Amino acid sequence: MVVCPKCGRTIRDEDAAFCPYCASPVGQNVSRRTDLPTAGGVLLIIAVSICVLATLVAILVYSSNYSYNYYGRYYLPSNEGLLAGAGGILAFVYGLNAGICSLKRKRYIHCLAGGVVMLAEGFLVVFAFAQQWSGSWIVGLMFGVPIIILSSIGLLLISLSKNEYK
Repeated sequence: MVVCPKCGRTIRDEDAAFCPYCASPVGQNVSRRTDLPTAGGVLLIIAVSICVLATLVAILVYSSNYSYNYYGRYYLPSNEGLLAGAGGILAFVYGLNAGICSLKRKRYIHCLAGGVVMLAEGFLVVFAFAQQWSGSWIVGLMFGVPIIILSSIGLLLISLSKNEYK
């Protein structure tokens, strides 16, 4: 017979995972739940929010402005802004799904893939803004570095809590 460590009552079923009287876990089969997947999912969702802002800036501002060269002719800026915008849309879809799945503790590989896509988008944002104009690399760092940091920490927390996913 097993004795409940919380209430001290005797449990007749030796294979019981929980005490029938106080519902506290007993035995070795109980897996401990941590807040690591929740924290990782929240960090990915915050990174997605920053990614949405960077995507809007990349598509609406940087890709639609005309510039003039020394000869007075105008030209469209290079396509890095559109590339970051398209990558931002892809990262939004994968990152948001990964964050939600991490909050639900489901689809571990999907959560990792979404985090990697978000991490790649952070580097793409830094690269895209640095290639646009001379002073825009600061904007790239302002948007890209938080995405990189939050995605990296989110990936670390998700990978540390692999046992908690279904």
